[in-house]
Amino acid sequence: MSRPANSSLLINAAALVVVIAGLKAASSIVVLVLVSVFFSMLAAPAVLWLERKKVPAAAAVALVIAASVGLLSLAGLLVGASINDFIRAVPAYRERLSAQREAFLGWLREHGIELPAVEWLQVIDPGAIMGLAGQLFTALGNLVGNSLLIVLIVAFVLLEVPWFPQKFRAAFGDSPASIEHFREILSNLERYVLLKTLLSLATGVAVALWVGVLGLDFPLLWGLLAFVFNYIPNIGSVVAAVPALALALVELGLGGTLLVLVGYVLINTVIGNILEPRWMGRSLGLSTTVVFLSVLAWGWVLGTAGMFLAVPLTVALRIVLANHEATRWLAVLLGPERP
Repeated sequence: MSRPANSSLLINAAALVVVIAGLKAASSIVVLVLVSVFFSMLAAPAVLWLERKKVPAAAAVALVIAASVGLLSLAGLLVGASINDFIRAVPAYRERLSAQREAFLGWLREHGIELPAVEWLQVIDPGAIMGLAGQLFTALGNLVGNSLLIVLIVAFVLLEVPWFPQKFRAAFGDSPASIEHFREILSNLERYVLLKTLLSLATGVAVALWVGVLGLDFPLLWGLLAFVFNYIPNIGSVVAAVPALALALVELGLGGTLLVLVGYVLINTVIGNILEPRWMGRSLGLSTTVVFLSVLAWGWVLGTAGMFLAVPLTVALRIVLANHEATRWLAVLLGPERP
């Protein structure tokens, strides 16, 4: 009796390996589709609202896409200028950091403390520390290069949104329970994406305002990093703060760096530990271990973009598992440490 069970397990494991290999091989296309679905979930409520106001479906989709493209283009122009200015300013930051290093070593020598010759500039290098951010901007640039294809996919998905329940009913039968499960899955996933985006936007705006008030250069750039990395719970806010703190050490000194650090801690504590659990609830959360492993796994399969899509994808998987009795135990294991 154990052979069929073992054979089934091996077949399922082999199928999983094949699927993962296929996703990795087709990662460029898969990322485009996933990003398009992500934007479709953000835009769907606006399209449905316009349709309830008697706006034709095609016109509603066109209006929402035009508004979204306009906002994203404006944001891209503003942040793109900041990125270019930052790259041009990196040599000046290196010189100032070198001067600070020499002054610090001189102060130590005056007090009888001799340190071995260490290339501190290589340890604290704004250009090197921004390496991860550079990978992110490269990935974003690749997505911008495919923006026309993304817009087309989003438009077709939005045109299909009103017919999803009918298609689901035709495909899986007219069972009220199945239709209700389908609506619950979509509703929970859409709610997660919308709330996470709003909270990430609030985080980015708060960070940009805080570092701007303190006088740190390129506040829009640090706000963008905080916005994007906030999709990665727990570790994302730490990664987003590192390049800003490195630049603050060069520009504002130790006191200013501490103020920047305090701002990051307060913003992420209020939004991540108070507002997010209250608005989203623990039912859509993931355990810290699952978040870390999902970021590694999806990042390996889909590249840099997979790191930022990891948590929404895993939350979607957990929602689907939670809506089926046979797999609910897996959803519990993926959930918060304290169910």
